[in-house]
Amino acid sequence: MAANCYDYIVIGGGIVGSFTAFHLAKKEQKTLLLEQYSMPHTRGSSHGKSRGIQKANQDENWVKIMEDAYQQWFELEKETGTSLYRQSGLLWIQENPASGLLKFEDGLKRMDFKYKRFQPDEFKRQYPMLKYPNCQVLYEDTAGRLKADKCLSLVQVCLYEVP
Repeated sequence: MAANCYDYIVIGGGIVGSFTAFHLAKKEQKTLLLEQYSMPHTRGSSHGKSRGIQKANQDENWVKIMEDAYQQWFELEKETGTSLYRQSGLLWIQENPASGLLKFEDGLKRMDFKYKRFQPDEFKRQYPMLKYPNCQVLYEDTAGRLKADKCLSLVQVCLYEVP
């Protein structure tokens, strides 16, 4: 194989592209990562201090993908000794009639996904600052924040350290 041939060319050096290139390189695949702007930049969805991350979704494929994503972030934290994720939980609130939220909850039940449903009085007691007089509320405790800038720069450093 010629020196300028690659097994994979990944277009886009944001977090998805960089993580893809990183995993390909770890599997000893000759990988080229292309990004149209010099890094870091503010033109993509990977810039900034943080991005929300949650597993809950009515789409079973999404839940499986996110379970894998969480595991990969935790492994990267462990391998590098760097904190990337902060668990905060996420409230899903919809005023009645909450047909969308109820459909969402049906999907969670089908997948045996752990969540909490707040009763109206319980929600008012726990979150008195939130004024939703007639609503349905679900809570996912695994949701949180990824430190986006730190994630991206760390993945790119790790990518270039792969032999």
